[in-house]
Amino acid sequence: MHEARLVRDLVEKVVEVAAEEGAARVDTVVLEIDPRSHLTAESVRGQFAVMALNSVAANARLDVQSAGESDAPLVFDVRIVSITVGA
Repeated sequence: MHEARLVRDLVEKVVEVAAEEGAARVDTVVLEIDPRSHLTAESVRGQFAVMALNSVAANARLDVQSAGESDAPLVFDVRIVSITVGA
């Protein structure tokens, strides 16, 4: 459930950014996943595809990267790096 909520919140943020930009579609979303989190790129991609249906992000390409090793004490799960939108 935690993962589904994270991806749902991610899709909502992507749609919000597209609306703020007046975009008709989202072309690309680049994400970083903290390697210490429980998330996998495959599961995030699959859930994103389902949760983005019927939205401006429905056909977005999702580029999921590992954030790399970190000594930071906090685990961030997933972070939006960039969103590319189209008119």
